[in-house]
Amino acid sequence: MTADQDEYDRYGRVIGGEPEPIMDAAEAAYVALAADDPLLMAADHALRRDLSRRIRDDLVQLGIVAAGPAVRIADGAQASPGDLIICTRNDHTVQAGEPGRTLANGDLLRIEAVTRSGLIVRRALDADSRTGQRRWTDRTFVYANYADAELDYAVTDHAAQRRTVHTGLAVITGTEDRQHVYVALTRGTDANLAYMFTVSPKQADPAPGPRPAPELARYDQISSERAGVRALDTRPAPPGTALAVLADVLDRDGQERSATQTGNQALADADHLAILTQSGPPTRPRPATSGTETC
Repeated sequence: MTADQDEYDRYGRVIGGEPEPIMDAAEAAYVALAADDPLLMAADHALRRDLSRRIRDDLVQLGIVAAGPAVRIADGAQASPGDLIICTRNDHTVQAGEPGRTLANGDLLRIEAVTRSGLIVRRALDADSRTGQRRWTDRTFVYANYADAELDYAVTDHAAQRRTVHTGLAVITGTEDRQHVYVALTRGTDANLAYMFTVSPKQADPAPGPRPAPELARYDQISSERAGVRALDTRPAPPGTALAVLADVLDRDGQERSATQTGNQALADADHLAILTQSGPPTRPRPATSGTETC
């Protein structure tokens, strides 16, 4: 265990459990910290989309995002006034809230209204250097080609590299590498929390045959909570399990080597005792003969 891992464990910044409860915990933390502009990260696009959808559902229930009117955006997701979406295509015909600044792939937008001509949005600016709070363009503009836009409550580590926020929240499945974790756990200036899958989604329910989708149980739980019935506490992961998963991820190097580095490593391995032991002593080729051996 490294000093950084020990510190995360000491201050309760590594939370572990099965996939569904862990995603719910990360979602709840994001919603609770929404006013402080937290950053929720996942390495996988499918997981990022799922987290964004879950968060939007909660924000609608809390009245932070309007239930309607809504439009359909990428992957069949819904978006309405108050939602945060990300532009996924350049559009040089749209003035994005500032003179001379056109709409670009990766622009974060906040929906102000839904109209027949398109979405009325504001574009996110760099965070305030003093408070760290997100800023928006004073001018709104019409975003008509929104069909390819995506909800942006959770982002990938690639998109998070250029951001610094008050609190960073990282959902880690155990399949990532140390490069992802270093990015995900260094975005927050005040706090960084790791939400670890201690069981892979495939192992969470190993029983063969058809079984209810996990979303059904989650729907029942959420419905009960919104009706005022306290849900049962989620069973935590055994002590040290989440930290062990984090240690395994930190030991995994996902950086690709250059051709020169690969060649140098091959030369270094050529006389390595472990390699020689596994492969056995080198064999010397026998000289070719013409069919008659001489003594």
